[in-house]
Amino acid sequence: MRRKKKSNTKKKYILSVAGGVVCLVLYYVYSYIMLGADIDWVRGRRANAIITMSLDQKLGAYYVTNEVKNYRFDSEGYPEYFANGENHRHPTQLVQIGLQRISMYMKTGDSDDLAVAKKYADYLAGSVKVRENQNLKYGLLSIDFFNRHYPFLGNSWISGLLQGQTLSLMLRMYQVTGNEQYKNVADLMYESYKLPHDQGGFAYRNGDDLYFDECVSEPPTHILNGHIYAVMGLLDYWRVYRKAETEEMLADSVATVERKLAGYTVPGTAWSYYDDPAQSWSGAAGASYHNLHPILLRVLAGMTSNQNRFLQYADFWETAFDSPKDKIVYLFARDYFRVLRILNRNHFQGIPYPL
Repeated sequence: MRRKKKSNTKKKYILSVAGGVVCLVLYYVYSYIMLGADIDWVRGRRANAIITMSLDQKLGAYYVTNEVKNYRFDSEGYPEYFANGENHRHPTQLVQIGLQRISMYMKTGDSDDLAVAKKYADYLAGSVKVRENQNLKYGLLSIDFFNRHYPFLGNSWISGLLQGQTLSLMLRMYQVTGNEQYKNVADLMYESYKLPHDQGGFAYRNGDDLYFDECVSEPPTHILNGHIYAVMGLLDYWRVYRKAETEEMLADSVATVERKLAGYTVPGTAWSYYDDPAQSWSGAAGASYHNLHPILLRVLAGMTSNQNRFLQYADFWETAFDSPKDKIVYLFARDYFRVLRILNRNHFQGIPYPL
C-alpha cells in the first residue's frame, strides 16, 4: 500500500514537471513568434529612417528622422501621454515632434511645420527651470510623472536625452527664426552638461568615461540611446559655437561609447544591451531599441575620424535579427533581467535634481 502511494506521488511529480516544461516550451515558442512580428515591424521603421550627417556650422535637419507617429492630441494641440490614470504633456514627446517638424520645414519650407515646431519649442522654453550651482547657471526640464519602468526615479526626474534633444531643437529654432529666446534656452541647456550627477545633474564621469544619463540613478544605468542623443545635442552646440570645452566633452563622450561597444553586446550574439550590463536595470534591448542602436552608431561614425569601429558594430548588430540563435538567446536574456529587476528593485536609487 505504501509503495502504491509512493508510486502515485512520484507519477504526480513527474507529470507536474512535464507540464511545467511543456508550458515553458510553449511560452518561448509564442515569444519567438511574437518577436518575429516585432522585428518585421521595426525593420520597416529602419527602412524609413533618414540619417542626415553634417559638421557645418549651419544646422540642417536633425540627424535621425522617422515618420511622424500618430499621437492623440488634446484640445490645445499638444500630444497626450497617458500614465498613472491620467493624461500628461510629455516633454520628450514634445521635443521629438518639434525636431521632426523643424527638420521637415528645413527640407520643404512648409510654414505649417514651422508653426508646430515653434509651438512646441515655446512650450518647452517656458517650462525650463533655471538653477545655479556656485558659478554655474543652467536650465533643466523635468518629467513630472511616475515612470513605472523606472520606479526609483520618483514623480519628477530629469533626463540627459531630453536635455540633449531640447538643445538640438532650440539651436535650430534660433538659426531659423533669429529669436534670441531660443539661443538663451540653448545656452542654459548646454551649461547643464557640466553639472555632475551627484549634484543633481545628468553627467557621470568615471576616469576617462563620460556618460550623459537618460535616467539619473545610483548606481548609474548608462542607457545607450539616451547617452547618444545627449551627445548629438552637444555636437550641435559645438557645430554652432566651436568652443574648445565643448569639443573636449564631445570627444570624451564619443570615446566612451567606442570603448564600451563590446560590453554593450550580449555575449555570444550580435544583440545589443539597452543599458550598461555591469549595472543593468533593463538588460537586453527590445527589438525596437536594438533596431535603433545601429542607426545611432552610424551617426557617431559621421562625427569622428575613427569611423571603422562604429560602422563595424553597426553592421554586426544588424545581423542579429536574421540569427535564430541570437533571437533565442535574447528571449532568455530578457527574462533573466526581468527576474533580476525584481530581486534588485531596491538596489537602484534615483538622485534628486535641484528643485
